[in-house]
Order: sequence, then structure tokens, then C-alpha cells
Amino acid sequence: MGHPLADCFARALQAHQAGRLDQAEMLYRRVLATEPGHPDSLHLLGVLAHQTERSCLALELIGQAVALTPDNAVFHHNLGEVQRELGRLEPAMESYRQAILLEPSWAEAHNHLGVALQEIGLYDEAVACYRQALRLDPNDASAHSNLGVALQDMGALAEAVDSYRRALALNPDYVNAGNNLGNALKEQGRVDEAVALYADILTLHPDAVMVRSNLLFTSLCLPGIALPHHAAEARRWDERHGRPLRDRWPAHEPQPGDAHRRPRIGFVSGDFRRHAVGFLTIATLEGLAAAGHEITCYSNGLIEDALTARFKAASSRWRSVLGLSDMAAAEMIYADGIDILVDLSGHTAQNRLLTFALKPAPLQITWVGYGVTTGLAAMDYWLADRHQVPDSAEPWYQEKIIRMPASYACFDPPEEAPEVAALPAAERGHITFGSFNFLSKITPEAVAVWSRILKRVPLSRLLLKAVGFNGEATQHILVDRFARHDIGRERLEFLGGSSRADHLAATSQVDLALDSFPYSGGLTTLETLWMWVPVIAVPGETLCSRHSYGYLTSLGLDQTVADSPDHYVELAVAWAADQNRLASTRAGLRARMLASPLCDRAGFIAALEQAFDQIWQRHLAGLPPCSVSLAAPARRATAAMP
Repeated sequence: MGHPLADCFARALQAHQAGRLDQAEMLYRRVLATEPGHPDSLHLLGVLAHQTERSCLALELIGQAVALTPDNAVFHHNLGEVQRELGRLEPAMESYRQAILLEPSWAEAHNHLGVALQEIGLYDEAVACYRQALRLDPNDASAHSNLGVALQDMGALAEAVDSYRRALALNPDYVNAGNNLGNALKEQGRVDEAVALYADILTLHPDAVMVRSNLLFTSLCLPGIALPHHAAEARRWDERHGRPLRDRWPAHEPQPGDAHRRPRIGFVSGDFRRHAVGFLTIATLEGLAAAGHEITCYSNGLIEDALTARFKAASSRWRSVLGLSDMAAAEMIYADGIDILVDLSGHTAQNRLLTFALKPAPLQITWVGYGVTTGLAAMDYWLADRHQVPDSAEPWYQEKIIRMPASYACFDPPEEAPEVAALPAAERGHITFGSFNFLSKITPEAVAVWSRILKRVPLSRLLLKAVGFNGEATQHILVDRFARHDIGRERLEFLGGSSRADHLAATSQVDLALDSFPYSGGLTTLETLWMWVPVIAVPGETLCSRHSYGYLTSLGLDQTVADSPDHYVELAVAWAADQNRLASTRAGLRARMLASPLCDRAGFIAALEQAFDQIWQRHLAGLPPCSVSLAAPARRATAAMP
């Protein structure tokens, strides 16, 4: 006859393995009611809590099991899993290391230690862990995929692609590996292949929400896709992933006293750090904080740096939503009483669009992070300007448009930037063109146009700088593309990733920058202009194709804005032929930026406050969202650029 406690535990384990989680939890608790120190029940109840998104409870329960049985490697490993999900990376690494100490040949523990190391930026150590895991188990598809992620983060894109393909060879149905492969192909500039891969994955896994977002984002880099198509695909995302959540929307009825207070503002991002989104938004958050606004930042990222410290200082509250379910994150935002919730990601990495789809705030705005409509019915507004979203484009946006009077963002000039240098062509005897955008933006169509420019400007060179160029294999992709247009390797110079200071210094070494299309430069263009380099641009239909156009127009530098690829070539050739104009433009460009709306923090904050007040008062009056166009403040006239 069996022991009742052992029988109860066996039935709990059986129910757990069969996925009957409510029954398993009841039985584990029954065991613990009789024997509170039953380590296996504490551990497995903790695992179950982790599975059901109760990570804090899981941490407590598995921690108790570890304390009772410190020589159990599985307990230490699973404690590390919960700690890592909660963002407690140092304790997680210690737990994994303890598991490895107890079971040195456990490949999974080495693999997961690598993930924790990678998440704090220790890529070399992470790679060593993944390689050790693969020595112990060469058929571990997860370790191959994780190795690929680390290599990709280090800029070793060709090696990353190889790792993802090995993972998929072992497990063809591995969605994360397929998604990661698509991301790496995109970063190599192989956008067509990435889009095709995402589409193939979605054929088999139509609910793979991040894959669908990646497909939307990457498609923005493809030429020839009209704005209505992007809008339709974004709305299709919402129909599949957002619509099922609409019956969970809370009521957002105005409360007594709301009309006599400022709205509480929340910002959601995985990039409150040294990242394009961070650099483009920090001045605004600091300006709002200085004006007395209550700001809450909801961080979905692990990496923290000096810029993160500035975001934290500007925040009334700092919340981490990393590892939280979308419902838990939405409940947190709702409990915080946020009135205006701002998305800084769109369909990019580390987004929380499903949290927005739960409508935790009465007014929701998307800004900066994405290049066209999100498609979400729950997203009320797009914060843009008249350059980014002209009247003709508005029908294709799910969101109503808030048009800032001059620029949609406020540039925070980089402290790392060196001082003004002379025109490089004066010393070198030839024109150096440059592009500093991601490889995904350098389309074959752009290469064809740039090749025409190089042919028209004798002795000219083209400097290309991007993280992916750390590896020669990725350089060869661009070399081959230019070779198809009879441009040899000797006309091209490649630079890989670097510190921001070195990046800015490299930018100053070109005479004229060539903007990418159809996905224009964002922060890249602003930094290029700050480094005294004019930019040739050609806007398209989408918001992300019009970033540079907006900046250049705000500076009065319309002479570098083309209306077609042919015009783009003519402008680049004409500017390259006039070194006096290049030199005089270069000498005055930084001062002009400082005097322009691009760096007018006070003016930007005043306009943003006006916009927030208008949409807030409209909400309090029970009116639906509508587009807002803010009048430009009176400004001192500036002379046209030479």
C-alpha cells in the first residue's frame, strides 16, 4: 500500500505533465499543507507559478526548495530561469553557475548562463558558454540559435546566419530561430530574403506575433510598396492579434477633478538607453519633467547605461515591464492611472503593442519608433509633423495625426561630437560620399543610383559604415551589388560598428552624404548634419521615407531634397562639383541646426504640451480623437542656405 503523501505528489506530477495545471497546483498545495518543507513540491509549484506568469511567487517557492536542498542542480537552474525573467541577472548567473558546478556536463545550464551573460552585454563570455553547450550537445538547436543571436549582436552577421541555419536543420519548426535568421538577413541587407522567410513562417505559424511585426517593419525597406499596402498589412496584424483583446478594454470614464489637473503621461520602450530612440526622445522627457509633468517610464529592456540614468532622473516613476505578460503590464499601467500612454517602438524589437492593444490608458500615442501606421484600433494618435505625414497620407493611418509645428522630434546634440573640420575633399583631392544607415536600408535600387553618381563624379569614393561591415562576408554583399553596375571595390570603403564618438568622427570624413531610400535616415541624418555634412535625400510616401526631408526642410536646406531618383543623381553631382558651396554649407551647418526648430527644446515642449492639453480636453468632453495641427510659433527669420 502506497504512502498517501507520495501518492498525492505522484498525482500532482502526473497532472502537471498532462497540462492540468489547476489540478496540479491543488495537489502540490495539499502535499505542502501536510509537509511544508517538501522540496520537490515547493520546486514544482514554483515551476508551475512561472508557467502561469506568477514569477514573484515562483521566485519565492523555488528559492525555498534551493534552501532546503542546496545540492540539487535542477533547483538552482530553474531558480536562475525565474531570476533572469525578472531581470535579476547577477543572481541568475550565480544560480546557473551553481547548477554547472553540481552538473558540469549539463548543456542546458551552460546555454542559459550564456543567455544571461549576453543580456548584460558580455558577448565573448556568452559565446564561450554556447560553444561549451554545443560541445556537450551538438544537437541542441536552442544553443545554436542563441549563439547566432550573440554573434549577430557582435556584428558577425555571416556567422550568425550559419548558426541559425544549423538550428533550423535540427528543428525545422523552430520559430524563434527562423525569426532570428530573418533578422540577420535583414541586417545584411538581404531584405527580399528576410521578407520571404517571415512570410513562410507565418504560413505555418499565423499567430507568431513578433514574426508578423518583423514582416511589417522589414517591408518598409522594400521599394515599390505603396502606403495603402503597408496600411492594409498593419490593420491585418491588428485584426489577428488586437481584435481578440478588445472585449478586455477597461472603461475610461472621466472622473471628478480630471479637468483641473494635468494628464499623467507614460512612455513605453525597450530602448531607454544609448539607442536611436533614446537619443531622439531624452530631450523631450527631460523637458516635460522640467515643466512639472508627472512621467512614468515603462521599460521593456535589460540594458542600462548613462542615458538610462537620464531617463530615470526625468521620471516620476520607473517601472520595468520586462518579463510581465501583456495583461500584467496593462494592469500595472491602468493602476498607475496613466492618462496618455506613448509607444516608442511600433512594430520593432522589444515592442509591447499587445499591451497597447489592451487599451490600459484612455489616450494612446505612437511616436518615433516606427515608420508608418501601427494599424492598432487601440492607438489613438501618431505624433508627427506636416513633413512626415502630409494631408494626402493621413487616410492610410489608423491613428489620428498630431502635427507638430516644425519637427516631430527634438534633437539632443551629442557631447561626444568633435569640432568642425575642413572639407575632406580639399585635402584628399577627391569627393568622398558617405552612407551611415543600416544595411537593411541600402537597397539594390539605392546602390544603382549611387553607382550612377560615382560614375559621374571622377575619382570619387563612397564610405559605407554600419555594424554589419565588421565582417568581410557582409562587405562582399555590397561589393557584388556595386560590381553589377561596374563600380569596383577600390571605389568603396567599409567601416564597422564603433563607439558613438568614433562614429561621429568618421561621419565628418565625408563631403556629402547619400540618404537611403525608401527608408530614410532618422537619427543618422541628424548626426550627419551635426557633423557639418549636407545630405541628399528623396522622400517617398511613408513616414519613414520622409525623415531626412523633414529635417532638411526645417533647416532651409531644400536644395538637397530630390523629387525623383534621377533628380537625386543630378543634385549629388551638382553639389559634388561645387566645393565652395560644400565648404560654406559645412562651416555654418551646426550653428544653423542650433538655431533651428530641430534643437529648440523649449519650443518643442511648449507645442507638445499644447497638443497633450487639446487631446486631453477632448477626451474629457467625451469626444473621439481627431487630428491636431499646431501652428508654428513666430520665429526670427533665417537666411537661406547657400
